[in-house]
Amino acid sequence: VSYLCVIPLDEMVKFKEGGGVAAEAASRLYGPVGLAIFSIGIVGSTLGAGNGNLLTGPRLSYAMARDGLFFPIFGRVHAQFLTPVLAIVVQGILGAAYVYAGTFNELTDSVVFAAWIFYLLTVVGCFVLRPRYRDRQDVLRAPGHPLLPAFFVAFAAWFIAYSFLDSASLVWRYLAGDQGAKGGIYPILATLVILAGLPLYALVRRSCREG
Repeated sequence: VSYLCVIPLDEMVKFKEGGGVAAEAASRLYGPVGLAIFSIGIVGSTLGAGNGNLLTGPRLSYAMARDGLFFPIFGRVHAQFLTPVLAIVVQGILGAAYVYAGTFNELTDSVVFAAWIFYLLTVVGCFVLRPRYRDRQDVLRAPGHPLLPAFFVAFAAWFIAYSFLDSASLVWRYLAGDQGAKGGIYPILATLVILAGLPLYALVRRSCREG
């Protein structure tokens, strides 16, 4: 809303470089000083998000390995620091490799698109798990259930479908020769990576059970 109040919609499409719409809005509102402060805030937010993901992401693969759902080696911890060292190293290497896979905006589009898929699946899981464990005392309590979760699922499904179709249209334009539409490839690639994880997950789970 704040962006739309400062920059008309027909002007927004012109700001693709140098910070994009956010930088232009900050510059118009607060001048060069405000733009510098805004840019520092974005850098801090990015580093904070990277730090949080580096702390939590490896522990997901660690927990899966301990539950027999991933390669057992990822369930090992460091003898001194008691951290899942291999999981941290692997995620660090993957994160560094992604830096060279596209621009900041392209990677952001991919991450946001992929994240919303799992936000959707997480909330759908509430509808599955709550009835299954209804008799447990520590069952998740969700005020507004089922209306609020249902609203979130509907919005998330719409957002994912809209983003995917928009990316697909950009990919079609890119294949037709429009180099400016290259950014649509990345959400499609994120979808393919997620789908490729399904048979890999089934294979790893079967091998862990047999082992």
